[in-house]
Amino acid sequence: MATRLVDKNRKLSWKEQRVFLISSLAGWQVGLQGTEKGQLEVWFGRLLLGHLDPLNASFLRTDLSPRAPENQKLEP
Repeated sequence: MATRLVDKNRKLSWKEQRVFLISSLAGWQVGLQGTEKGQLEVWFGRLLLGHLDPLNASFLRTDLSPRAPENQKLEP
């Protein structure tokens, strides 16, 4: 897992791109782990914060990830 420092402007660097993250992470290190889909998981300790898409330098928080509607049953 790679680590990056979130700077005082709440951004981290990844392959010459600057990506805005959560403001409360300024000054802290986060971990970056690749996924099979080509995205990067962003970790703070053992907490998965979200996913970084390196193609468009966007960050999607885990709590905003798409979910199935509450009334839709999921197949086992």
